[in-house]
Amino acid sequence: GRNASRGRRAQGEPGGRAVSAGVVEGRDVKSMPRAELADLVTELTDQMMNAARNLQFELAARLRDEIADLKKELRGMDAAGLQ
Repeated sequence: GRNASRGRRAQGEPGGRAVSAGVVEGRDVKSMPRAELADLVTELTDQMMNAARNLQFELAARLRDEIADLKKELRGMDAAGLQ
C-alpha cells in the first residue's frame, strides 16, 4: 500500500554513497574539503534525477533534502572563506 515503504531505508543506487543526516560514509560533512562537498552535491543530484526518472519519488525527495543541507554547508564555507 501507500505506506508500505514508510520507515524503511530506500535501496541505494549502484556505486552510490550512504547519506543520512549530514553524514556521508561515516564522515561528518563539516570535516570534508569544499571541493569534495561540491562533487558530492553533483553526484547526489544525478542520483536524485535518476530516482525521479525511475518513479522513486521518496528517495528523490530525501536526496533533494540532503543536497539542500550540503549546499547550505557550502554557503557557510564560502562565507567563512574556507577551501
